[in-house]
Amino acid sequence: MLQEEDFTLDEGTQALIAKAKETGGRMLTAKSMPLKIGVDEGTMLMPGTMGFYDVANEDGSLTYSFEASDGFVVNEGTTYQIQMESIVEQIDEKGMPVDGTQQRHSWTISCTPVFMSNPSESPDIATSNVTVLTDSGYELITSAEYQESGMMPVYQAIETDFTKDIDPEWFNATGIATGAGTDFIEFNDHAILSAAPEALFYDEYHDSHQSESYSGAIVRIIWVRNWEGHRGEFNLEKTELTGISLEDAQRQAETLITQLGLDCNHYTCEYMLDMSLDRIQTMGAIYEKAIVDGELTTNSDRVPYDYSAIPASEEGFYLVYRPAQIDASDAEGRYGLQFFVNSRGIVFAHLRNQFNMGEPVESQKKLIPHEEAIAKFNKEINQSRYGTDEQTVTILRVILTYEPVRAANAETGMVFVPTWAIVYQDQKASQQGYERYALINAIDGTLIDASFQ
Repeated sequence: MLQEEDFTLDEGTQALIAKAKETGGRMLTAKSMPLKIGVDEGTMLMPGTMGFYDVANEDGSLTYSFEASDGFVVNEGTTYQIQMESIVEQIDEKGMPVDGTQQRHSWTISCTPVFMSNPSESPDIATSNVTVLTDSGYELITSAEYQESGMMPVYQAIETDFTKDIDPEWFNATGIATGAGTDFIEFNDHAILSAAPEALFYDEYHDSHQSESYSGAIVRIIWVRNWEGHRGEFNLEKTELTGISLEDAQRQAETLITQLGLDCNHYTCEYMLDMSLDRIQTMGAIYEKAIVDGELTTNSDRVPYDYSAIPASEEGFYLVYRPAQIDASDAEGRYGLQFFVNSRGIVFAHLRNQFNMGEPVESQKKLIPHEEAIAKFNKEINQSRYGTDEQTVTILRVILTYEPVRAANAETGMVFVPTWAIVYQDQKASQQGYERYALINAIDGTLIDASFQ
């Protein structure tokens, strides 16, 4: 939680505040940003990566620009629809927002892109700098249905809305301190619940400048499992911890999943980790060493955390659920349901589920072979900005999965299409122990999204 003393006002802002006090005026902050983007009147989607920039002009106007980088959202098209939002609110003499003064407005524009230069005059794009290696062999993962017929159905994609009919008491019974009826709630014990249609986050209070809940400290160090040199090192060992069993932890997580309107039958618990006191000490030591060694940056005034002070009652299970038909290599993590459950209940929940899979809209579609998807990957990566440098990439896995795309018919909205997920490593990813991806539509061979976009 940010406190007033955490804000340092620059000289310009201080001068404006002084002027407002002198003239009896109000200080207002105003910002604008894109919310969603549509292509050819199709479904409006929120980009995963967005940057925007304001420049103040001498006449008092603002020049505004933004860049969206998300192959899943920004597809090739003719016209683009952009939903914009402006936020205006009053601030006090300390630069803090004044409660009850925020005003939000949104509007949608439609535009046709104009090239800043003639593509025919642009330099030739390199087409052979990236060498795609398959000689070492890669794992091919498909379904029995595809192996029998070479065909798969297309499903309706139904938008999730975590903000609908949510009951804060499912997460915390201490009562609401601020934010009742909004998408950002602070409870009396300072836990925070925030929600958007496609995502929901619940955390017990923690702030590295001041204090931190035990669960916050534990969840933070769980990410050690994905670090270079530690992938695959931490796996489930115990099913009974202090005051909580694995079975009970899963029951609580799955009860919440159902309360939020999701169907547990469509989800698989793909990862489970017992955070015992011993494991907390082990992972905590790795985390703190990374800070000392300069491999992990943090607040300069941070005091090393004493993991030995965590009581046994804070032991718990970390659980990750994903839709059964969507592969775990899913591009931007749009479908991960993460929980940490201990003897006090669910103390951490980060849920992302942009779409639910509905009924089939096309019963069977012939799919391109995976070799054709690899050829498409080779072409796309070489024609991308990534393809300007000499690189070697190695394909590790090719997986037949499902990904949501805009339907050809705008009235249909979004659909889940069979997708070839190509999981690969370039030289940097291989050295540092992580993976990259490319998603190829298995029906028409188009690129849906990729790490190199």
